[in-house]
Amino acid sequence: MTVKTILRNEVYLGHMVQNKTGTVSYKVHKQVSKPREDWSKVDHTHEPLITQEVWDAVQRLDNHPSKGRSGSDGVISLFAGILYCADCGGSMRYQRDYRSRKRHADAGPEQPRGP
Repeated sequence: MTVKTILRNEVYLGHMVQNKTGTVSYKVHKQVSKPREDWSKVDHTHEPLITQEVWDAVQRLDNHPSKGRSGSDGVISLFAGILYCADCGGSMRYQRDYRSRKRHADAGPEQPRGP
């Protein structure tokens, strides 16, 4: 589970939210998202792990229009244009680890790929 998923989940506020997804029919088992007005929500069912103030701050950041470049998939990072390095002041950005796709110079000759 990612931090972004956790920060968007109302369960951590102490609320129970159910019926978010369902099936199209009993014959088709594919899960589809339901509209928010069809969800079942009960407030204050358990002790919250985060405060309402923290939740509101995260929601403001989540809805903040992001500045920055998107990756090759077109997705802009949640923290783009918000987080900055404490040492140099440069903006922080997400970078994928491409080592699994590319060969290093010290790894030796490239092996032929099979089917």
